[in-house]
Amino acid sequence: MKKKVSVILALIMSFMLLTVNADSYNEYSEVKVGLYFGGSAKSTVTLGSPGGFNIHFGEAQGLGYNFSMLEDEIVISKCDEKDFYINGNYFIAPGEFAVIPARGIITVDGKEYRGFILFKRLSGSDMTVINVLGLEEYLYSVVGKEMYPSWPLEALKAQAVCARTYAKLNAGKHSAYGFDLCSNQDCQVYLGVSQEDKKTITAVRETTGETVRVDGVPAEVFYFSSDGGSTEDSENVWGRAFSHLKGVKDPYENPDEATKYTWSNTISKSDLTKKLSLKGVKIGDIESIDITKTSRMGRVTELVINGTEGAYTASLEKTRTLLGGDLVYSQHFTVTDDDDTLTFDGRGWGHAVGMSQWGAKAMADKGFDYQDILKFYFTGVEVY
Repeated sequence: MKKKVSVILALIMSFMLLTVNADSYNEYSEVKVGLYFGGSAKSTVTLGSPGGFNIHFGEAQGLGYNFSMLEDEIVISKCDEKDFYINGNYFIAPGEFAVIPARGIITVDGKEYRGFILFKRLSGSDMTVINVLGLEEYLYSVVGKEMYPSWPLEALKAQAVCARTYAKLNAGKHSAYGFDLCSNQDCQVYLGVSQEDKKTITAVRETTGETVRVDGVPAEVFYFSSDGGSTEDSENVWGRAFSHLKGVKDPYENPDEATKYTWSNTISKSDLTKKLSLKGVKIGDIESIDITKTSRMGRVTELVINGTEGAYTASLEKTRTLLGGDLVYSQHFTVTDDDDTLTFDGRGWGHAVGMSQWGAKAMADKGFDYQDILKFYFTGVEVY
């Protein structure tokens, strides 16, 4: 009997130890995604749910349940500075309330979302509309928008791990508005159920909880379309160095399929003068552009734009963003001066720091798994 008790106690202690040492980064978590806020805040929103709705003050967890509505569709509108109308009826709320579908999916102005919807009234603003859902469910949609669902599963899994890592590391990025991440490119593009696919769901589920890590914690991760043959050191783009964000020669991207693997654009000097003037660069008529510094990977890290009334120097990522995404797709370019025109010849599309999405596809096509892909593009990392 004593032996049985000892064994049971040992099992209990082992379970407790596993519980204490559980990796908190892999635990279930929710994410609050801002659908409409700031300049896009809504004065009126229509919600749909075939099973009706449950209305809660504040957020659903731990806060007061109020009432149910059996309608399949309800209209939420702003009222005064902090209150709301529901189907035209005045509703007093402490600046926020939650609408939870009685079952299944909820729609917001016809778009389907998992989880529930939180409404907030911030000072001087219309309604801030937030989708609250499980992090893994959020990724079903993000992966489907950030990468083609038709691509190989291992590439989608690499994208899922990147997107999850970004979401965990940037939780609370928009806390001033009351949510974690926005739904546009400032964070990760999220469009709800419409962007989900069986393969994106599989990719998320087969990597559940996994993140890219440095020293055991989620790392800064970035991804982009194509690198044109090499990625770039983060300090040559944003001025900050990371041990895992180092440029690597990329033999995997397929030049025949990668978007803008190579490219060429020409602009007249007079049009460039107008373009830069709109961005506050007023140095007279553009005469020439000199590339004065490049990185070890060949990307432009400094250029001087010469005009009839002075010169303007751009450094790091601004060498790309100043000239504009319709003219220069990456920092990897040269400039050819031909009297009245300037021709930019370059390679790749995007900032080139971290994982190339077209490179991930090419590696998956060659039989590499998602761990191989991530460890190639992020130097010295672990994935778990």
